[in-house]
Amino acid sequence: ATGARLRVHPAVLEATADPSRLAAAAPQVAGWSFGPRADPALIAPFVEGLLAVAPGVAHDDFAACDAFDVMGRLGEVAAPVLVVCGDEDRLTPLKYAEHLRGAIRGAQLVRVPGAGHMVMLEAPQVVAGAVDTFLGELG
Repeated sequence: ATGARLRVHPAVLEATADPSRLAAAAPQVAGWSFGPRADPALIAPFVEGLLAVAPGVAHDDFAACDAFDVMGRLGEVAAPVLVVCGDEDRLTPLKYAEHLRGAIRGAQLVRVPGAGHMVMLEAPQVVAGAVDTFLGELG
């Protein structure tokens, strides 16, 4: 659930920069973060967690993501890489994961059907199984 470049929608940056707007924006951010079939019981704690951080922390996190760009450095990665992506991820879409797989020598990609950006929460058994298999293959 990542990419080599992580653009953040300007509306998210604006809403998180203003603590008085964060409460209204948090449910929308949660909606973008989870797949359409995510268990609703996962979403409320996500919103609560976003609202519980100190003012500015969420904004700084999203701003750091927005500034992140290692597109030109992927060829330098020499470690084994497992890319896990929910195929319903709207924040770091599947095309980002596919780019990582293609740009990093030997990278493996696991697509998780129906999961969004919070793939590790939405499908923990699938993600854990993928990591276990990947680590087992490393020996």
